Amino acid sequence: MAPFRCQKCGKSFVTLEKFTIHNYSHSRERPFKCSKAECGKAFVSKYKLMRHMATHSPQKIHQCTHCEKTFNRKDHLKNHLQTHDPNKISYACDDCGKKYHTMLGYKRHLALHSASNGDLT
Repeated sequence: MAPFRCQKCGKSFVTLEKFTIHNYSHSRERPFKCSKAECGKAFVSKYKLMRHMATHSPQKIHQCTHCEKTFNRKDHLKNHLQTHDPNKISYACDDCGKKYHTMLGYKRHLALHSASNGDLT
């Protein structure tokens, strides 16, 4: 059994670091702030902040092999590569017909429709 158990939701964690990061989800605290004045983003861990900082870099070393697009983060390139996959799944919005290639993008879009209709749950 994991030694760190959350009193609020019951989840257990093996390390104090992961337990601490999890606790931020309850408090909504984001102690690791981006140093770029124009950005204003903050994160629950130093790792997520460092990953974010790459988005401010002018160097885009990850290049798509199918087109000319370049990215400063490898995971952004990986997401982009899905747009070139001939077997990709497409999620279409029943309300407006807009199509998405990731479930995350599709769910974010549906949330916008819900919010504009007054449903904020």
